[in-house]
Amino acid sequence: MAPSLEQSLIDIPGALRPVEGAEVGVNRALVKGNLAGMQIVIPPTSVFPEDLFDVYIAAQNQHANLVLSFSVPENYQGGPFLKRIPASLIPEGFGELFYRLNGADSNTLKVLVKTTLPGGVDPQPQHPGHYGLAAPLIDSNVIDGSRDITATVLPWQNMCEGDVVHFQFARWCIPYTVTERDVNQPINFILSKERIRDNGPGTTLLFYRLWDKVKNPASDHSLGQSMKIQAPDNSQLLAPTIIGTDNHNAIDLVELGSNGIAVKVDLTADMLEEDNTIELTWRGELRNGEVLKPVILIQPATATTLTFNIENQHAQRLAGGWANVSFTCIKPDGNQLTSPFAECFLVGNTRRLD
Repeated sequence: MAPSLEQSLIDIPGALRPVEGAEVGVNRALVKGNLAGMQIVIPPTSVFPEDLFDVYIAAQNQHANLVLSFSVPENYQGGPFLKRIPASLIPEGFGELFYRLNGADSNTLKVLVKTTLPGGVDPQPQHPGHYGLAAPLIDSNVIDGSRDITATVLPWQNMCEGDVVHFQFARWCIPYTVTERDVNQPINFILSKERIRDNGPGTTLLFYRLWDKVKNPASDHSLGQSMKIQAPDNSQLLAPTIIGTDNHNAIDLVELGSNGIAVKVDLTADMLEEDNTIELTWRGELRNGEVLKPVILIQPATATTLTFNIENQHAQRLAGGWANVSFTCIKPDGNQLTSPFAECFLVGNTRRLD
């Protein structure tokens, strides 16, 4: 049964529910993702051909503005009306959306519209990372797991209550939601000594990703901070070398083209015993945080330097993400020696939002 006009609510497909302070949240993708504007659905009511619909949006504490008008077509057979509101007519912030049918008003939908991105526009989008999002600050670039480390994320443009920060430390992702007191203040993350020791030795890239309360993402992750985790006894093997990284610890997939990524492994003398096997593990995480199945490559320990090839398909999938790589020497008796890890960003072939 169709709702009465007083009960009828406009629907916005894809809107976030719930969102604090409103019934639905609307992000940049919904408002600007289609050139024709934001889609709305007006549910069926008792209407007849040539009845007039007027759709209004009232910004907070403002008069309602007419944003769309249409008449019921002659061949109308029932069902909802699917329309689009031009992006230029949709105000930022809290507002109310309703329609008027032949002079009578529908129920009102309270909306929050946010089209600005956390971090704002990247001033150097040609480089990896968002240059408006400073790299995390740490008090030491070389640590050994003997104490906790504090990493500080500085305030960012358009910082708001409800913003979500995902702080990346090696294989750990530490989430945090910004409170009202946090706005325009630094945010501290504690990297516990237990996590540091559990992660093992290697050179990690500290960085973070941002989303606001209606799921608008920053156009890229922050700039990265390199931090070396030492083994407690300092008896480290050499980490693999990822060939082709730049001074941002990144591989440009456009420059890579159809090639694979070469990873060089230098072996110590005790690894060159007959029948030893070298197992390289390439772990990748997408820009949305999804962790991919590891790529494992195996070679016999026949030379002091081995080169492994990460196929192009595995590299291209990680556009906008990052990778972690290490190797293990497996001996015939089952004993294993595991190297420190190395990490890199992979950039290019991604659509930026700003």
